[in-house]
Amino acid sequence: MTTFTIPALPGKFIATGARGVAILAIAAVVAPSQAPATVRAGPPPFSWIEVVPGVYATVEPRALALSPFVHGNSVFVVTDSEVVAFDANHAASAARATLTQLRAVTANPVRTLALSHWHGDHTLGIQAFVDAFPGIRIIATDSTRNDMVRAVVPLAKRTAADMEKINRRYDSLATAGVDLAGRPLTPARREQWRQTRDAYRRYYSPEALEFRIYPPTTTFAREMTLWSGSTEIQLLSFGRGDTRGDAVLWLPRERVLATGDVLVDPAPYSGAQHPGEWLEFLRSMRALNPLHIVPGHGNVMHDTKYLDLVIAATDSTIRVVRRLAAADPALTEDAMAKRVTMEEFRQQFTHGDPLTDDRWLDFVDGLVRGAFLEARGTSGRK
Repeated sequence: MTTFTIPALPGKFIATGARGVAILAIAAVVAPSQAPATVRAGPPPFSWIEVVPGVYATVEPRALALSPFVHGNSVFVVTDSEVVAFDANHAASAARATLTQLRAVTANPVRTLALSHWHGDHTLGIQAFVDAFPGIRIIATDSTRNDMVRAVVPLAKRTAADMEKINRRYDSLATAGVDLAGRPLTPARREQWRQTRDAYRRYYSPEALEFRIYPPTTTFAREMTLWSGSTEIQLLSFGRGDTRGDAVLWLPRERVLATGDVLVDPAPYSGAQHPGEWLEFLRSMRALNPLHIVPGHGNVMHDTKYLDLVIAATDSTIRVVRRLAAADPALTEDAMAKRVTMEEFRQQFTHGDPLTDDRWLDFVDGLVRGAFLEARGTSGRK
């Protein structure tokens, strides 16, 4: 499989296989651009969730969490003398909004910011933390820092012309009447795409011209333990998950787990995983036996039912793909993606919601293709 990306677009814009060809062809069409907005919009309203006493999460509205332009959940662990934060959101104004919410519950400074992975919707708000708390320590895995330097730091060099070019790509997709996966724009998809384009043009594009990127100042490979008074905070990496070096935050006493994008609600991402290794990452998280889970996107959970569902669906899909690949050496990737649909799990994830169903279809397609490549020993994903 060839993976096609539109690298300048934010969030999780990854298209795979034949659909990716159509997307790139459409994106190359230059449609008349809307006039740049004169009013600068801001980030969405975030819910402030108390996970357990002293541990809080910020969550974007459910409808936006299903859109292509997303904001990662952030977590704040408030101790006697400080705050340890996990993930920094998609832009400085978004991070400032969550810090304002934090100020309503504590005046303690944020002295440490840990990152789950390098994607921009979890890292581009770092500058708000640096501005508010000079000298803050930024922690991530070794590979996350390397990937930030490679892929995120260059974002600070984009010009107004660069951003307008991306906005035109958005406009051309709308003109073509399809979403990023090449699906026709139903009324629900059209409204979602309208909100995405509007947010990108009026909110993200102006902020992108002011980005200051701060890579991690401290890195680790597999495990790091932080102590703040009597509060133990573990940063754990179980290998390749959504990226090649994801980290999760684990509070062993409170049994709170913040997963980054290794786990996302209401349907997982699967555009970048090595499925077999991602499955083992999920199982390693489950072995911690968490009572409370903050996913990278979506609702805070107070049980492991969703994590168990993702593990079951992923394990079943990988097993089916491996069995079919072994039985028929001539089977192609595209044929496998059409054959393996995992319908028995669909309703458990989507509950009949059409936009969640779109996410589910993307998840299954990416998972099946990735499992096929692993079965053939040809996976080139990072």
